[in-house]
Amino acid sequence: MLEFLENGWALYGLAAVSILGILAALIGAHGYRKLFRQCRSMPDTRNKFLLQLKVKFENTYRVSGGIQNIRAFLERQVYQSRTFGISLYRWERACGQAAMLCFLAGSVLAAAGFFSGISPEMTALYVAAGLLSSFAPAWFYLLTGVRGKKRQFLVSIEDYFENTVVARLQTGNQENAVLETEEEKEKTDPAAEERKKEIEYLKQSLDRIAAGREREESRRAELKFTPEEEKLIGDIIKEYLS
Repeated sequence: MLEFLENGWALYGLAAVSILGILAALIGAHGYRKLFRQCRSMPDTRNKFLLQLKVKFENTYRVSGGIQNIRAFLERQVYQSRTFGISLYRWERACGQAAMLCFLAGSVLAAAGFFSGISPEMTALYVAAGLLSSFAPAWFYLLTGVRGKKRQFLVSIEDYFENTVVARLQTGNQENAVLETEEEKEKTDPAAEERKKEIEYLKQSLDRIAAGREREESRRAELKFTPEEEKLIGDIIKEYLS
């Protein structure tokens, strides 16, 4: 244990965990920023996650007859958004976990070095390494504004669903309700049924009249003579009269 602490291999481990935490913060910020840009043009977006979210929202709204808490629904779905095969929620948590792990590991290593009898300089180095390696992911998390970008995306997507999608779905439901009401009235109203039959009878009568006119015009067209035939008939009539 003493040799391990004096060689400083643990410092490389702290640095590696800290770098992973920094990468997690950068990836999380990039993922939320990308979703926000795509969300600003939702009608034309090609983002697979946003398209699936839109379809799932519409299906849930139709089946349930509405969604009471749209914000909670969207937050639950955002946890499933993935970047590099890992959900954004896990990337966001990984940053904080890396910072906490570095702090705890640095404290444990410093205490182990102190009780193992290593030099005070190495003990102080482990304390400083633990603090710096835990501070770096937290600082990058704040610097990249992961939480702010997430909130910005949620506000934008919530505004789109509440003021565009819900309004369209409500309009469609109202139109369907009106059509269903009219159909029910026609089924239960005898006068409406009689009017419907009269309209059908009038349509059939008009169709028969139109067909008769077409046949009459075709017969007239068949009886029409060509100029040569008219001249020949005129000559025959003149010879007969003379």
